[in-house]
Amino acid sequence: MDADFEQRLQESNREDLIELVRVLILRHPLLRAEIEAFLDIPSSPPPYLLEVEEGYDADVGDTGDSEDSENSGETEVDVEETDDWDFGGDENDLFKPLSPLPLDVEMYRQRIEGYTKRLEQGEQPRAIITDLAKVSQEAELRAEQQDYYGALDIYALMLDERLQERSPALLSILDEAIDAATPALETLLGEASSNTIFDENTITLSPLLTAPARQRWLERLFTLWLKRVDAHSIDDELPEIMLSVAWQEDVPLLRSLAQNELQKLPRSPHSNIVDFTRQFRYRALEKFLRELPRT
Repeated sequence: MDADFEQRLQESNREDLIELVRVLILRHPLLRAEIEAFLDIPSSPPPYLLEVEEGYDADVGDTGDSEDSENSGETEVDVEETDDWDFGGDENDLFKPLSPLPLDVEMYRQRIEGYTKRLEQGEQPRAIITDLAKVSQEAELRAEQQDYYGALDIYALMLDERLQERSPALLSILDEAIDAATPALETLLGEASSNTIFDENTITLSPLLTAPARQRWLERLFTLWLKRVDAHSIDDELPEIMLSVAWQEDVPLLRSLAQNELQKLPRSPHSNIVDFTRQFRYRALEKFLRELPRT
């Protein structure tokens, strides 16, 4: 920290510092969690916080061990604590948040879209499965560090690749990865759709997930759900996620998506041939429409 700036902070009164923190939180809401963590230090710090304390003095009880320990003036616990702690660093930087690097969306796009070519070149599916697991872990880490946009971008690339259906051999791999990531994605979408941020341009609170972005996610989830319906997969998880993410203003969009799909289904009551896939889709869409809240 710059010495002059640090001196000015030290000379500021309590009211000025409180006002400074208030303004910072208004302009940068994601700082609030880090400030709260600093003010209320847990016994086990979160993984994204690095604890460095100058001159740490462990609370050591009497071990009553050998005379060598007594003569040396330190106990065995003292030695272990010394090994575990790094006494270097600046005491003013007690907690240093490790902010994620900006997401390289194009790099992730090429990485995920490259799975098809890798399979065509003879690479084993297990390698793709392992890499997809790493991609999901990277998205979860960004979500934990409150990089909601970066995490959502990664998940969006995974789902979009699944919806493209470029490689039949890749579909089951992507389905498995998406199934494993769905709980984390559901939590992330729920937080992003319900939280707000301070918009400096309009001086108002705005949704963290804007209406166009939220509706794009609803369309993406709806399309994925229909593909699972056509595969006769009885899955109520995706409709539940859509209903939890959608705002009241999004209900007409969901109703329109379902009604348009129903209109595409030809109804020929006089036919003796029963299309079970079409029947399954029809009943699923009707059930979805019934569960939509009234506008």
